[in-house]
Amino acid sequence: MATFIFNTLPAWIAHLVSALGAQLAIDQRIMFASDRPTSGGSVTINAGDGCDQPLKKIFIPDLLARWPFPRRLNQHYSKVSAEASAWLESLKVFSPKAQKAFDSGKFCLLSCLSYPIACEEHLRSACDFMNLAFIIDEFSDVSDEGEVRQQKGAIMDALRHPHKPRPTGEWVGGEVTRQFWERTIRNTSGQSQKWFIAAFDEYLLEGVAQQAVD
Repeated sequence: MATFIFNTLPAWIAHLVSALGAQLAIDQRIMFASDRPTSGGSVTINAGDGCDQPLKKIFIPDLLARWPFPRRLNQHYSKVSAEASAWLESLKVFSPKAQKAFDSGKFCLLSCLSYPIACEEHLRSACDFMNLAFIIDEFSDVSDEGEVRQQKGAIMDALRHPHKPRPTGEWVGGEVTRQFWERTIRNTSGQSQKWFIAAFDEYLLEGVAQQAVD
């Protein structure tokens, strides 16, 4: 599952860039040639802010106007999204008000659009992981370096010991991670599990923890 989730991202991004690159270049030539936007909006740059260049406009194209990919939703969306959302709410990660705001992000919908042909089991892991990633982001954004490192420790310990009960009073993200991973490893190979743990450890250290330091 880890390999399925992560290894598809570089290929998808590369395909997206190659498909849109030529069209964006055409859009740019059209916009500057006509000196007015064909889509999207414009931004005015003030030359008085220490800049010697005259006032000018930069036109921002509407990237979705010629989006080359058809929208495709995974057939298991309704069932899996409901189950993943109910599971997350049962863990009481957020207050009712904050949970409502979190749900408005529709992270399960994002997963089901990102993996339109995934089987039900893999899609559930993708939804749970997407929710977990945004939980980590929500908490780390309002935590100092020490707190973020404690959160990282709880996450990594839960990944390495998914069948071990989490300590009383620990940050809730540890139990979220444990349950996500305990369910996910039923459908993954041993090698993919090792790869995911190593990659996620590096992401938390080099990305999330470093962000708290900065």
